[in-house]
Amino acid sequence: MPRRKRREMAVRDVLGRLDPSREICGTAVVVKLDDDPPMMFVRRHQGRDQRIDVEKPRSWEVRKQFADLSGSQWRRAGACLEHGETSFTVEPQHWRPWRLADRCQDDAISLQRHLEGRFQHAFGDEGGLGSGVPGTPGPNKLWGLAGAGLDAADNLYVGCCLHPAGGGTAVKAFAPDGKPLWDLQCHAFTDGYSFDPAEDGTEVVGVDELISLDLSMPAGQEWSLKALTLDPQRFPDDPRVKPDGRRGNCSAMLRTVGGRRLLYTIGQTSGGFSLFAFEDGPGHVAHAVGRIEQRSTWAWHVDLKGDIWLGDPGDGTVKRYRFLKWEGDKPLFGAEAPDSWPAPTGFDKIQRVHYDTASDTLYVAGFASGMRDPAWGSVGAVLERYDGWTTGSPVKRWRVDLPVDDTKVYPKAMDIAGDYAFVVAVKPVGGQTGMVYVYNLADGTPAGKIWPGREVGGYSGWVDITHALSAFKRADGEYLMLVEEDFRGKCILYRWRP
Repeated sequence: MPRRKRREMAVRDVLGRLDPSREICGTAVVVKLDDDPPMMFVRRHQGRDQRIDVEKPRSWEVRKQFADLSGSQWRRAGACLEHGETSFTVEPQHWRPWRLADRCQDDAISLQRHLEGRFQHAFGDEGGLGSGVPGTPGPNKLWGLAGAGLDAADNLYVGCCLHPAGGGTAVKAFAPDGKPLWDLQCHAFTDGYSFDPAEDGTEVVGVDELISLDLSMPAGQEWSLKALTLDPQRFPDDPRVKPDGRRGNCSAMLRTVGGRRLLYTIGQTSGGFSLFAFEDGPGHVAHAVGRIEQRSTWAWHVDLKGDIWLGDPGDGTVKRYRFLKWEGDKPLFGAEAPDSWPAPTGFDKIQRVHYDTASDTLYVAGFASGMRDPAWGSVGAVLERYDGWTTGSPVKRWRVDLPVDDTKVYPKAMDIAGDYAFVVAVKPVGGQTGMVYVYNLADGTPAGKIWPGREVGGYSGWVDITHALSAFKRADGEYLMLVEEDFRGKCILYRWRP
């Protein structure tokens, strides 16, 4: 049989073994017969295939230029036609005649091997994060395929990442027979985590993840990934997966309003909240349902009832956007007619507000007359407490002058929990990074300081997002704090019993 005919039959055999009921766009199939140069075929929309000569990487193009290839690993190789996602291939001179990588959509990923045109093995549950209980991870679930490679023993290493700016990052190792070997994860970078107030400090909320805490475990071993709340396959327009999505989605808060869970996210420079509604259980996928915003504003807050507060709308007031009801799967907040009160006097600029629903107390931070922010988006130079805020006759109880760091910058983030206020510095204080100041709520007096311990090398990077600190008082009296740590891609958990 002529060599060309045998090659065409081998290609059809491989492609024919793919599930014909699925549109698998962007599938890369490699075929090599005898001493022929290897060829790659890319399955296109509606099953049409395009041959690509793997020895000429500059010609590798389906809809856009393929990435340059180097090294003996699967690399980004092109674009799926429907969703702009990527396929993977390997560097030409390292071909063995059995490599195939299939990625059509986020959360619908599998890796397959073919040896001389015969199916060998598949890696990853079909449906990815959408399989089983949607959003929950598993040893065989893959998502956001970013790269893969093989060692000399044919163990497979897969890199996963949910979105271009980083997040949902994992490296998974599989034996040649598909058995999971290990799984390393990192989900935080420029992320502000918070505590789900309904879970007594045992569940942490991120922009695109839910994390369980087992506080009986040793330091650094408390956390495990409970769920990834993104589904780019079903919701490709989710703002969290856009190339600039992290700009508007860095910190997250979770509230239960009207009997349903609602995720609030806010960006590095504030500006308002994006809203994501969770589907009914048992899954953990949330999808975008709205946004409340106002540009060039810092003082945004979500209280425990789920109402949204804005302290610097530019008209000399403090506003509250009340949650009203659910209309289908969309929450209504009465944005057209928010509650409004005159802003406290004596501030040139309000930078943060925090409303305590239990005591009707508003905490206000910012810059007093004649002061200015030497950086951007800081908490401010003063913090004040106002009792009876919604009565129409609030009473200022105390005022605290906030400290600066070694570069004369004021703190970046604050939170209120239990009997204390917490604020965190941007840069080192007296040479110590990650300094958290604690104040008594009763009278504003200092209660102490907290900073990174030996468990994290005594070090933290800059704190540079406006909602970088979350504090929570547990039922047993213990305080938990989460602080963004930008340098080494994490949030630091502090535990304190006064």
